[in-house]
Amino acid sequence: EENPGFKNVFIKPSICGDLTFASADYKSVYGKISSSWKIINGDLHLDVEIPANTTATVIVPGSNGKKELGSGNYNFTFEL
Repeated sequence: EENPGFKNVFIKPSICGDLTFASADYKSVYGKISSSWKIINGDLHLDVEIPANTTATVIVPGSNGKKELGSGNYNFTFEL
C-alpha cells in the first residue's frame, strides 16, 4: 500500500564508524518529523517525533523487527 507525500515515513538509523550521535528533522506538510539517536554505554537511545495525521515505520539496526507508530513523541532504548 502506498502513502502519498509523507503520510507514512520510514526511520532507520544508520550507525557506522565512530559516529555516536545524529539528529535530523524535516518540515512536512503535516508538521515536523524528527529523529535523533545517541549511543550511551552500548545502548542506542532513539527519539522520534511524528506529526498529526502521519504514521512511521521505525527499523532499528541489528533488530529483525520494526515498530509501526502513530503521531506523537517516542523515546526508545535498544541494546546494541
